Amino acid sequence: MFTVEIRIKGQLILARSANRIAGATHKTCLYVSDDGQVIEHHYDHGAAVLAIRLLSSVKNTLAAAHTLRVKRWESAQRRAQNEVLDGQPVLSRVRGTKVRTSQRQTRS
Repeated sequence: MFTVEIRIKGQLILARSANRIAGATHKTCLYVSDDGQVIEHHYDHGAAVLAIRLLSSVKNTLAAAHTLRVKRWESAQRRAQNEVLDGQPVLSRVRGTKVRTSQRQTRS
C-alpha cells in the first residue's frame, strides 16, 4: 500500500492511497487508488512520481476547498472592519497591509 498525506500544522487536509495490483520491483506496475483510479507506474521512476499521479485526480477538490477558505476569510474580514475596541477602530492585517477599519460601532 502507498499512502500520501497532506497535513497543515498537524491537521490532516488530504489523504490518498493506492494498492499495487500487478507488477514487481523494477517493472511497470498497476496500482488502484482509493477512488478506483487505475495508475500505471514504473517502479524505478520513484515514489514522488507515483504520488503526483495519485494526487492529480484531486485538483478540482482542492480548488473547491480553496474557494471556500477564501470566502470564509473575506467574511471574517468584513466582520473585523466593523469592530471597535475601546472606542478606537481595530486595525486589521490584510495580506501584509494595515487597513484602518470603520469608525462605526459593531453592528448588531
